[in-house]
Amino acid sequence: MVDPKRLNEELRRLKHLINTDPRVKARFDKDGNGVIDGDEWEEVRQLVIRRLERGDAEANAAAGATPGAGGAPTAPPSEAESQVAEQLFAEDLQPLPLDAISPGSAGQHSVLILEQEGGLGQVFEGMQRRSYSVHAPDGRAIARIEQVESELLQGFTQRGFSIPDLHFRVLDQISGEQLLLQKSESMSSGTRIAVVNAKGGEIAHAQFRGRFLEREIMAHSSLVALGLRVKRRLLKPWTYDIETELDEKVGSIERGWSGLGGFLTGGNRMRIHVETGRATPELMWALVAAGLMFDLAQESDRSPDAGIRLGS
Repeated sequence: MVDPKRLNEELRRLKHLINTDPRVKARFDKDGNGVIDGDEWEEVRQLVIRRLERGDAEANAAAGATPGAGGAPTAPPSEAESQVAEQLFAEDLQPLPLDAISPGSAGQHSVLILEQEGGLGQVFEGMQRRSYSVHAPDGRAIARIEQVESELLQGFTQRGFSIPDLHFRVLDQISGEQLLLQKSESMSSGTRIAVVNAKGGEIAHAQFRGRFLEREIMAHSSLVALGLRVKRRLLKPWTYDIETELDEKVGSIERGWSGLGGFLTGGNRMRIHVETGRATPELMWALVAAGLMFDLAQESDRSPDAGIRLGS
C-alpha cells in the first residue's frame, strides 16, 4: 500500500508542475474548462499510485525480496528517487513526439509499448504460445508478435536447463510488413534473437553479453556499424538504460510500466523509449527483441529475479 503522506506530496508537486505548462495542462483538461478536476484528476492520481507501487516493488526486488511476499522492508527512497512527480512530468506528460502520432510503421516510432497478452497462463508448462502486442504511446496497436512453436512439443529434456529455441512471427499492422524473430542459444555465442525480413535476410539482432548474469544485451542493425547497449540497472532490476557504444545514454526500457488512459489498467507492459532520431527502424526491432530476451530470461530459474514478468 502506498504511503498516503508520500502520495499527497507527489500529487501536490505534480499539480504544480502541470499548472506551469499549458501544453501539459491541456492534455488533462478534456472538457476545456481550464481546470483539472473530477475524472481528469483521478486519472492523474491513479497514475501516480501505480508508479509509486512499481517503485516500491522494484526496490524490494533489488533487495532480494519477492514483491508481495512479505519480504524485508527496504530503506526509504532517496529524495531524487522519490520525486515521481518530476519524473512523470519530464518523461511521460510532455506533448508526444511527432513519430508517436504518425501513421508510420512500428520501427519508425521512438517510443513503443510491448504488452504481453494472456499473462502467466500463456506459458504455464509450455502448453500455450506467447503473444504480444506493440502499441504507439497514444494507445494505437501497431504490431503483433506471436510465438510459433509450443515448447511442450519441443521436448521435455530442455525444460530443466534453458528455454528452447523459439520463433516469433511479427506483423506490422500499419505497413503490412512481416518479420520473424528467431531466438537461438549456443555454447559459443549464448542467447541471441535475429530479426529476419520476409525475404529471409537478417536485418538486426540482439544478443546477451555476460552469459551468467544476463544483465546486458547488445542490439545491432545490419545497416549501421555501431549498435546500442541495453544494460539493467544494478539497484533497479526492472529498469534498463539504452546507451551507445560510446557510453552515451539515449533511452530506457521499463518493465511493469503504466501510463495514462488505456495504459492505466491491466496488461503486463514494457516501454521502450529512445531519443528521436537515435535508432533506425532495424535497431528499434532489435530493441524489441532485447525486451523479449529479458522477459524470457525471467522465466528461467537461473535468473536473479526469476518470476518477475513484464508487469511485475
